[in-house]
Amino acid sequence: MKKSQSDMQTTSARRGMTLIEIMVVVSILGLISGVVTLNLLEDGERSHVNSTKIQIESLKEALSDYRLKFGQFPTTEEGLETLVAQNILEQLPQDGWKQPFVYVQHEGRLGYTLKSYGADGSEGGTRFDSDIVSEKDL
Repeated sequence: MKKSQSDMQTTSARRGMTLIEIMVVVSILGLISGVVTLNLLEDGERSHVNSTKIQIESLKEALSDYRLKFGQFPTTEEGLETLVAQNILEQLPQDGWKQPFVYVQHEGRLGYTLKSYGADGSEGGTRFDSDIVSEKDL
């Protein structure tokens, strides 16, 4: 049984995709890749935040060791560098964005503030640009 020419044209037309169908598929793939990329970028920023929090905990322990040894926390002028100078730390850690931490001794009381300025490296901000702060008061 032979197929008529109109049957063959209908069959071949059904096998291919129209330009609109191809554009829809490409658009969907583009959206999916965009969402995946954004999620990966956010995961990377979350890891920077978590790394920074771990480094702050490490600095807090070193500052406690310093206080046990010298009876007080370092002054703001001495800064965190004194932890290295006094052999409490081998080197100063940096935050998750490879920036130094900010240390300020509280005036008139026993305590301090440790701070990372976040992804943007400047005070304030929102989301991953926001500051990560730890305060200690005794």
